[in-house]
Amino acid sequence: MPCRLLSQASIYEQLFSPVVELSLTMKKHFAELNYVLDRNTAIANMMATEVADQLPSISKNDLNVILPHTRASFKIQDVVPKSHLSSFKLSKNEMEVIKPEELEETEALLEDDKRTNRQRLGILVRAIDNKKRDRASQLITFQAL
Repeated sequence: MPCRLLSQASIYEQLFSPVVELSLTMKKHFAELNYVLDRNTAIANMMATEVADQLPSISKNDLNVILPHTRASFKIQDVVPKSHLSSFKLSKNEMEVIKPEELEETEALLEDDKRTNRQRLGILVRAIDNKKRDRASQLITFQAL
């Protein structure tokens, strides 16, 4: 029995040793990557603090800059883009707020209309079927004669 346990343990060691070695090498690579990232972040922070004092001051006089033009650039017209909704208008009636009670009433009316439309459609379909049957029966009687 102890020999059997020893053999199972050695099998497990052989099976999992590549996985353990792989995880150890991955840990080394992740440690190196973390070191590089931390170092680069620290360098970027140092550079930003050194340059922060060199920002130019902003004043209103500096903002009125006249850009130079060429003869060709004067020919280009400044086209201001228009919104696709610029000509869209709503009436006061369309802008009124609808109360939930009104919606429920209209939905009930629409449901009634749907039922009546279905009934009308059903009557129409039945009438068409009856006419087809009548024609078919007339043809059968005509052929029988």
